[in-house]
Amino acid sequence: MKSTKFITELRARGLQITEKEAKYLMEIAVADYRENQVKPILKREYMAHYMIMALSYCKATSELLHMIDESYPRFRLKQVFMECKKKNNEVVEEFEKVNKIDPQLLNAFNAYANDLTEIMYLHMDDINKEKREQKANEKTN
Repeated sequence: MKSTKFITELRARGLQITEKEAKYLMEIAVADYRENQVKPILKREYMAHYMIMALSYCKATSELLHMIDESYPRFRLKQVFMECKKKNNEVVEEFEKVNKIDPQLLNAFNAYANDLTEIMYLHMDDINKEKREQKANEKTN
């Protein structure tokens, strides 16, 4: 983790902190912030909560779906894949349109989607890191 505003701010307040410790504190702060945005929604009916989570997953997945090369899947899979992309976008747009009068709900929805997107990107980073390490090991052998 490179030096960030977060680390600079912590050090300016007198904390002598390593980058690893700062990263851990930042992860806690982000999780708490998102939880505080989402918690008020958790008091509503469970079905609404599950729907928000499912639709947030759709929104997060939609971003990943648009990064995949459409020439990769073949035949029927390609057709279904393209339908999935389209429906994902449609359901997210409709949810946002229907609930635009409830900013608290939309904040929670976006917080869930951002968390899920972040998890996917972290996973992709890990995969890329492993691939780079494998290539480096192959070159040294």
